[in-house]
Amino acid sequence: MATNDSLNSKRNEAYRIVEEIKDKFQIIEKNIEKSKIILAEHKDNSAETKKLNTNLKRIVASTEEVITKFRIERDKVSRLLTLVNNFYDKKYIPLINKIEDDKTGFRARLKESTQFKNEILSIKESSKTQYDEVKKYATELRKTNRELTTIDSLIRKLLQNSTTKNTKINEINAHVSEVDKKITKTHDNLNKLFLESQNNEKVISELLAKSNEEFDRIKIIKSDSEKILSDIQDIYEIAAETGLSGEFDKRRNHLKISLDLWGKRIFYTTLVLLSVIIMMFVGQLWLYHWDIENHTFDINFYIRFLIASPIVYYLYFCSSQYSQTKKLHDKYSFKTTLAMSIKHHIQLLTEHETFNKEERINKILDFVLDGFQRIYTEPHTNDDYKLKLKLANMEMNIEKRLIESISKVSGLKIDKK
Repeated sequence: MATNDSLNSKRNEAYRIVEEIKDKFQIIEKNIEKSKIILAEHKDNSAETKKLNTNLKRIVASTEEVITKFRIERDKVSRLLTLVNNFYDKKYIPLINKIEDDKTGFRARLKESTQFKNEILSIKESSKTQYDEVKKYATELRKTNRELTTIDSLIRKLLQNSTTKNTKINEINAHVSEVDKKITKTHDNLNKLFLESQNNEKVISELLAKSNEEFDRIKIIKSDSEKILSDIQDIYEIAAETGLSGEFDKRRNHLKISLDLWGKRIFYTTLVLLSVIIMMFVGQLWLYHWDIENHTFDINFYIRFLIASPIVYYLYFCSSQYSQTKKLHDKYSFKTTLAMSIKHHIQLLTEHETFNKEERINKILDFVLDGFQRIYTEPHTNDDYKLKLKLANMEMNIEKRLIESISKVSGLKIDKK
């Protein structure tokens, strides 16, 4: 409204100025006509008059030129004013009316657009906020999706494990059913055994009485066994009669010392060999600057070392000597025991009633000779010939003495072989 009022005031002022110009132009034209009349009335031929008339004519001419130009400009201004009036009446006023319309005018639309702009800005801010929230939700959704994927894999694993466990549970249930059947069967058997135990209890009570009687008999047998034990202690008399038990025992003790010596050599040699291998391994690590991960160790090198090492051969020699000494020690231990128990076996066999007959005497003699043969058998094949001859002579002398002893005990005469 303020712009429209200022435009009307300027238009009115322009009309007023144009009217003033027209009035002044009319006054100027009237003054020019009066000047022409005055010049026509003054026809003086004096120099001053001529000079004045010349000046006046020049002024009138210039004034007419100015008036002509002014007319041109006035016509232009009139045309422009007409155009402005036409623009004002035909275009500006309808446009102002459209602009000033409260419903469809430009101001109303401008106001609506301003409101719409404000709403768009508010919507933009809210959309930006919502976009940030949506972005945040999307990030959380991705995290949730990953978590859900992890949970889904875990659920699948749990499902697979549960399926496997269900299969195992079914197997366990079947096994439990079988065990239940076995337990039921065992329970029935226990009931039967309980009944049998009640029956056996009576039998046990009867056997208890019998066992008491047998216990008394065992006491008697124990007293007899003590007597036999005293007879067993007399076994050492065979060593005094033959003189060989002491020799066997000395030989066994000597072999025991040798056995311990070879065992110590094997132990110390093994320690030396193990120490050498460890030193080689440590030296190889030192050459590799203690880097185990980036280097490999040649096992064939250690195998070739073990094959070519004299320590291994010495260890093998000590082991073989240990084994041979162990065998000899066991043989001499057996021979010592057999030599110490041979007399007692003779007494038991000769004092038994069933061996007092003549046909049993030869069997006793064969048994005793076989025992002595085992005693004096060579422990190894490398003994010299003198030891073999000595053992044979001892065997012959012991055989004669055994025949004489058996003859005295049994009261029978036996032919010498």
